[in-house]
Amino acid sequence: MVGDSLYEGQKERLREKKAARKEVEKEIKMGREQDVKRMGEAIQRNINYDIMKAKGIVRKRKKEDKNPRVKKRHQYDKLVKKHKTRVQEYADGKPQGVYTGEKSGLRAGVKKSTKLH
Repeated sequence: MVGDSLYEGQKERLREKKAARKEVEKEIKMGREQDVKRMGEAIQRNINYDIMKAKGIVRKRKKEDKNPRVKKRHQYDKLVKKHKTRVQEYADGKPQGVYTGEKSGLRAGVKKSTKLH
């Protein structure tokens, strides 16, 4: 039959066209791979410290927090200063001398007393 041969001819042309397209795609892919190999490491970009350490997004910390010993020392100094405002230091065994009053005068706003319940 004439219709079958026409149909088969059309089918054969489509197969050839598809095979030719696949060949072209294969050649293009091979060319890209060769380009990448030729470029080698030049295609790779340099990474920064954050990427290398894979830290992601990290908040900015104080320099003091990096060294725990220093942080504790500052913490202690801060507490000592706070303690000195609450408690008067006792000079052990040193002669007190005659009381001459407050050197800088009396401050009306300061109260250093403790309440007894």
